Formats: sequence, structure tokens, C-alpha cells
Amino acid sequence: MQVEWWKLRRIAAGAVASWVMLLGSLPPVAAQEKPYTELDQQLQVLKKQFNADVGKVQVLVIVDPT
Repeated sequence: MQVEWWKLRRIAAGAVASWVMLLGSLPPVAAQEKPYTELDQQLQVLKKQFNADVGKVQVLVIVDPT
């Protein structure tokens, strides 16, 4: 059985177009604004908050302003 590539491409293009329309019709996700906490040299605030959130998924991002 020989594969007809033009039919396969047509089906794939239709599937991609359907996904694009579906994703484009979804409402935008509201951003959750949480204030950033300034840390001291000892990182006490971070340690307390990290230990208080046991059992939750945690993401730690440390950035440098320079």
C-alpha cells in the first residue's frame, strides 16, 4: 500500500489549523501578581517561607540587579 503524501500533508495541515483556532479562542490566563521580597544577607525571610511551604511545589529564582 503506497502512502499518498499529499493526503497526509493535507490532514496534518488541517489538524494544525484546528489546534491554532482552538488555542486562539481560549480566554487569556490572568497573571498572578505577587510582590517580590527583598532578602537580607542571612536569607532568614526565605528560610522561614521555604520551611512553611512544606509539601508544595516551590520555585526559587535568585537574580542580580547588575
